[in-house]
Amino acid sequence: MLKRCLLTAAFAVAMLTAGASPAAAIPPGEQLLVINYYSSGDRQSLIGQKWRGCPGQAPGQWGQTSTHLDFHTVPC
Repeated sequence: MLKRCLLTAAFAVAMLTAGASPAAAIPPGEQLLVINYYSSGDRQSLIGQKWRGCPGQAPGQWGQTSTHLDFHTVPC
């Protein structure tokens, strides 16, 4: 379920930003994927997060999910 949610979120963000920026790959190496969920489209109030991807670290989450989201990666 979590994998499907992350894939859906990543695909949605990619589709929304495809025309707005040049193509860029996720940097090589081990990366932690972090998805931020916001209460509204202005993205001012963070209401939850999900993360996964680093070896030896369990995926986690806190708060609520919503349709207003963004994601980013950070090195492990």
